[in-house]
Amino acid sequence: MKKLASISWVMLLASVSITLLIWIGYSYNLTQSQNQSFTDDANLMTILISDELQQYEQVLVGAKGLFAASENVEFDEWRTFIAMNDLSTRYPGLQGVGYAQHTMHDDREKLVSQLKNYGIDNFEIIPSGDRDEYYPILFLEPSDVRNQKAIGYDIYFEQTRRDAVNLVKETGTTAITGKIILVQEIEDNIQNGFLMLVPIYSNTDSDSLQGLVYTVFRIDDFVQGTVDLTTFEDLRLKIYDDQVSDENLFFNSDDISQHTLDDIDFSTTIPIPIHNRNWVFVYEGVENPPEQIGMLLLFFIPMVGFSMSLLLFYVFRVLAKNLRLTQDAANSEKITTIGTMASRMSHDLKNPLTVIKSNLELLRMNLGPNIDEKTKHYANRIENSIDSVFSIIDDVLEFAKSSKMHKEKISINSLLKIVLSNIEIPKDIQINLPKNEMSLNCDSSKMKSVFSNLITNSIQSIEHEGIITISTEADPENVVISIVDSGPGIPSDKISQIFDPLFTTKSTGTGLGLGICKNIVEQHGGKISVHNNPTTFTIKLPKNDIVKKPVDENTETNSVLRRMINDIKKIMP
Repeated sequence: MKKLASISWVMLLASVSITLLIWIGYSYNLTQSQNQSFTDDANLMTILISDELQQYEQVLVGAKGLFAASENVEFDEWRTFIAMNDLSTRYPGLQGVGYAQHTMHDDREKLVSQLKNYGIDNFEIIPSGDRDEYYPILFLEPSDVRNQKAIGYDIYFEQTRRDAVNLVKETGTTAITGKIILVQEIEDNIQNGFLMLVPIYSNTDSDSLQGLVYTVFRIDDFVQGTVDLTTFEDLRLKIYDDQVSDENLFFNSDDISQHTLDDIDFSTTIPIPIHNRNWVFVYEGVENPPEQIGMLLLFFIPMVGFSMSLLLFYVFRVLAKNLRLTQDAANSEKITTIGTMASRMSHDLKNPLTVIKSNLELLRMNLGPNIDEKTKHYANRIENSIDSVFSIIDDVLEFAKSSKMHKEKISINSLLKIVLSNIEIPKDIQINLPKNEMSLNCDSSKMKSVFSNLITNSIQSIEHEGIITISTEADPENVVISIVDSGPGIPSDKISQIFDPLFTTKSTGTGLGLGICKNIVEQHGGKISVHNNPTTFTIKLPKNDIVKKPVDENTETNSVLRRMINDIKKIMP
């Protein structure tokens, strides 16, 4: 039964653990699924932006074809070409498409005169000043307020733009600039920008760089024209130019999104080479609540699992209880039989023993003074043996019988004095009674038996001279009685069995004395315990008349008898 009860706890622990493992595993899979979805979204967005830049390059390839087909592209031709490409519809993230002509220092005045012939009277190269070569912007469409501000600007003047132009000159391929602030930024909403440059070579000299066609990007406008803004509700994108640092931060989706992320659950970094420059895409995301079916499973897995665990635990506990009740019922019948048998056996044994003892007394009387020492010795041995048998029978009867308690309030010291008056105390053993006066509400006859057994055991444990100290104290609920002796103590491997029936550390005796003590103390609603160094028996008895947990007077007796039955079963085949 104990094994079955233990199994119920093991089953509860195991089933709860399995439930937790399933729930944690499912939660982990949900998180991993969202992480994978986040990674897929990041990769898709990176490809989308990269592909969009490739598409925008096609505008410049078309412009390059325009210059290849004409010896001298005029302003109206450029405007017509841009209008045909329908920038606002096909390339919504583009600020403009322009042309910057390569001009040497000595050709500046010639360029200004040429533009005046096209009707541009107020053209000037910005910033002014003497330089070896210039790349002033001649054409820039659409011709809005921002782009008009950039006409005449020398893109070879500022270092970041110059680096990109030099790269185009060296490689002859498309290049983009690093992070710049555009000349077009004339309002409060200033954004980072960049240029994409494509070289235009002279039709007469393929090695002579005529100029550059280029696209102008404001980074926030470009991303908004490329990516659905709702994507940034649970994802943040940061684009860095060349390397990750605050100084190189090119774009932050928080600047264009109405949603900002606080706690970050996922992150990934994707470096992308784009037209001879490296961009670093850093994505950050949050874990979203699972879909409805996922939420239901997160709720039902622990609910169903814990419910089944408790149900399984309850079934095992009920099964254990029913088995215990069944065995108790079987044992009760055996216990009743043992009690009846013990009573009859004591009667049947005492009668012939009484006859033997009486005849022994008659024998002594008849012999009188003529009895020799040898006969007298044997007679005494017979009488002592009969007394020992009577004592054993009385112990068994005391242990097996059940009788109602008759409680009365009595002084502990008074009880102890009565007990000590009936015990033969060796002259070299000192017994100290409690110094304080305390009373007990108890069955005085039964408690005298307890004190007598404990004090007698202490006397027997002291080999020569020694001290037995009895003390009393009270805590809020109990009266505590301690009996301490100066004996050698109880062997550590035996102390846990000291209250078991039929167990004794002595060569004589029934081994029932301490079992009787435990029985009586627990009938009073108390507890008895023992520990070594020094040997101390402690009795705790409730102060008031009401025992907190009603105790059947036969409970401990029956419990001990059950153990006796089990012991008998072990030794009987």
